[in-house]
Amino acid sequence: MAAKKIVILYKRGAQPDTQLLSLLESALSPPEYDVFIDRHLKIGVEWARVIEEKIRGADAVIALLSDAALSSEMLEYEVEITLDERLRHQAPLLLPIRIGSDLPPKGTVGSLLSSIQYSTWHGTADNATVLSEIVDVLTATCSPEPQEALVDLPLKTLPPESPMYIQRPTDSELRKALDERESIILIKGPRQVGKTSLIAHGIRMQRERGGRFVTSDFQQLTSAHIADEDTCYRVLAANMARQLKFRYDFDTEWLPMFGPGSNFHNFLRALVLSSETPLAWFMDEVDRLFTASFSGDFFALVRSWHGAQAMEPDVDWSRLSIVITYATEAHLFIQDLNQSPFNVGRQLALRNFDFAQTEELNERYGTPLRNVDQVQWLFEQIEGHPALTRRALDYLVKTGGDLRRLMANALAEDGPFGDHLRRVLVSVSHLDGVMTAMRESLSNVMLRDSIDVQRLIAAGILVRRPSGNYAVRCNLYRQYLELHLRQGKGSP
Repeated sequence: MAAKKIVILYKRGAQPDTQLLSLLESALSPPEYDVFIDRHLKIGVEWARVIEEKIRGADAVIALLSDAALSSEMLEYEVEITLDERLRHQAPLLLPIRIGSDLPPKGTVGSLLSSIQYSTWHGTADNATVLSEIVDVLTATCSPEPQEALVDLPLKTLPPESPMYIQRPTDSELRKALDERESIILIKGPRQVGKTSLIAHGIRMQRERGGRFVTSDFQQLTSAHIADEDTCYRVLAANMARQLKFRYDFDTEWLPMFGPGSNFHNFLRALVLSSETPLAWFMDEVDRLFTASFSGDFFALVRSWHGAQAMEPDVDWSRLSIVITYATEAHLFIQDLNQSPFNVGRQLALRNFDFAQTEELNERYGTPLRNVDQVQWLFEQIEGHPALTRRALDYLVKTGGDLRRLMANALAEDGPFGDHLRRVLVSVSHLDGVMTAMRESLSNVMLRDSIDVQRLIAAGILVRRPSGNYAVRCNLYRQYLELHLRQGKGSP
């Protein structure tokens, strides 16, 4: 019998993760198991491809989930690949192990794994129990499927009341759009520019003005929800009803003969009619649906509510505002743009921090960047990237404001940006056309607009300069990608 192929996911350098990693590696030994751990590979294009190939070809993926690991962008990406492969081929098994806590995992990784049971490990006293649980599943003749549950869809966010929340022009633009009851409000921006935090700010606005609101974080939807249109709509409807304490008889009203779209429309119609108070529906991370087989029908349905007043004069559809965040270029996935909600309504572009906002955040952190020149250096390196700005300031606070150390470790794999930069490298290495466009940009070739260029823009890696050419988003990205994409080999 062939050895079972096992991939173990973990965050590099995290403790006590490596202790459990060594235990699993020793216990899951040949000839029964063939274990892959990303420990010795050089970072580069081939590394990125090997990671994905190993996960997609595995019989089981074990994810080590310490609190430190839950903030890892690479672990998030690897879990996403695992879930995507499970959706396509019902394999590999996904076996999470929660490290050092009995609390459910939080953050994006926790959201992705919210419906999957996990083992817990606090230390060596749990070694035997965890190994037994893992081996029992791996050796079972018919491994049990993870339980797909009805989940709440909370938002993951930096709260607007946080002293570290920096308001940008889009905050006031969102307030104006809600005040004017805009039917569709689109918030677009690359990953980690603060879209979810802006939605949280919008929720606070809606609450302060006495309006109703519901939230749907599409990243919380499981693979089973995404695989079936009716299940997806029912989960969304059930969670909306739960949040508003709205009683709806799904048994008598949600009938197969009408189909998923009509059933969901009828539910939302009843929800709007249930109160004269305006309702705002906040949809976060709708990118999750772009690859679903029914995505076109879903977004056509959303668009239909934009003009529903003319078709259903007995319902005051002006009470409903839909706020949507997304990071990916919609036209790459929406076949019929005439049915897309992405070319109607109010569009808000969430951008990087400007220099003044970077200075303001530095002051709120206690000025770890001690003068204007230091702030300028950081701004030039990352051009106001919100998540990287916060990460840099966190690092400086923890290291006593040691800017030289930050500068020396900016590109290091175990540095403050290492996890984020590996995720960027994986993004550009995923498709040959995208990687070709990336290399041409690094060589200052005048790029033509293409799907591959648009993918890089959507991922927040390329931006369009006033000159008309496309360029890498910031110096940090350029330096890291040049390091790993030079000579076409992807090796340092």
